[in-house]
Amino acid sequence: MNQSKENSVDNTKLNVVDVPISPRTLWLLGWGVASTLTLLSSNLIKNLPFKLPSLNIINENLNFNELNYKRLLMLLCGGGLTILGLMIGKAGRAQMAKHQTNIPHGKPVNALCKEGIFSKSRNPLYLGVITASTGLTFSLNNWYYLLSMMPFLIYVQFFVIPKEETFLSNLFGEEYNNYKKQVPKWFLF
Repeated sequence: MNQSKENSVDNTKLNVVDVPISPRTLWLLGWGVASTLTLLSSNLIKNLPFKLPSLNIINENLNFNELNYKRLLMLLCGGGLTILGLMIGKAGRAQMAKHQTNIPHGKPVNALCKEGIFSKSRNPLYLGVITASTGLTFSLNNWYYLLSMMPFLIYVQFFVIPKEETFLSNLFGEEYNNYKKQVPKWFLF
């Protein structure tokens, strides 16, 4: 029995989490759509046969010659969230590199990361993307960016993470199940 478990860990076909769409691809697609919608709703493109609503968070004409405290606050908060998200993601990537395990789906999982940022969140890479994207939403003053994250968030929350958790539970057994009981999926919940 123990021999077959060791063989399954060595078999790269069995240690691969396979998802139909890479979360990274879906995230990039969402940002592309959000950027396009933002551009189409702006006044930068003239003579369009239609006009999309502007989904600015602050709906006022910003005069960059005068100090706008609301906009400055949004830039600072958004910038802070963006930096925090990037730091969370970088810490997760560094921990995975330290354990010499792969990040992309479709590549073998070599180790279970439980230290560092992984002791606070079981999904720091996804948490980092969502935090940074929320920060960029505020920095760019446009709800389209946050709306573009919804398909990514739904896909990751209800499809990718459950598949990863089942896979890790089968691969690492009780070690992963104990880790799952101790560390929240996202951060506080």
